[in-house]
Amino acid sequence: MDRVNFTFRSEDEEFKSKFNKVFKDVETMNFELKTNEITEQDTSDVYLLLSTNSFGFLQEKELSYFGESIQKQIQEKIKNDFYSELVVGLSILIPLTEEKKEKEEEKEKEEKEKVLEQEEKIQNNKTKVEPKFKYLLYSPISRGGKYRELNNIFIGLRSAFLTIMHHNKNILKHSQENKNLISTVLCPSVPFISEKAGLEPIFVTKQFFEVYKLIVGTKKKKNKNKEWQIPFPKKLWLANQQNFEMTKAKQEIKTKEKYYY
Repeated sequence: MDRVNFTFRSEDEEFKSKFNKVFKDVETMNFELKTNEITEQDTSDVYLLLSTNSFGFLQEKELSYFGESIQKQIQEKIKNDFYSELVVGLSILIPLTEEKKEKEEEKEKEEKEKVLEQEEKIQNNKTKVEPKFKYLLYSPISRGGKYRELNNIFIGLRSAFLTIMHHNKNILKHSQENKNLISTVLCPSVPFISEKAGLEPIFVTKQFFEVYKLIVGTKKKKNKNKEWQIPFPKKLWLANQQNFEMTKAKQEIKTKEKYYY
């Protein structure tokens, strides 16, 4: 994972400053202050989609990039493999290059030259961009659009990192060719960084850093500041600890009732 280069984008200048401050010594974690629009110069092995839903629905811009066929493929995979819902903490990797080649061959055989010429004339008036990606990585960070759990970004990004890591390991084990290895990842938009969502850039950056430190590791010295020790707020962490202690106490009571009464 330390050889995989990640590039994240956002229009928030504060998020850029916090991100660059945390990952200033890490060459593989990059940030660009841009919109989520993809240009012809954008080439990467993986398009990382931190989705706001668990059911495979893409936004309008993503549909224009990849088409409705990719959305149907995502939804079919979620339906068949995950019982119609991809919960936060799971992610799926969908190949894009093989499908494009097959579709292009079918179109060339079926469609005539006259029809293609007419379509090209119409499409020339509309500026369309064809993205150059091998895979689409779909990782939800919310079940249905509204952001409720504060640590979902940490969970969703961790799942994306692990999916890429397992993909590269399987290729190195079962094949000698390294063409399908993932070395570059582009995440053109990070959701929930806005005034409506109420998430501060420093909070999102903390979760990014904790995922990187957990999976890749870091050679940095331990920061004495307490805010970097927990990947989500202290109140939420204390609440999780209390729930854990309560469930543990209930289990002890059940075991006593089972054996002593």
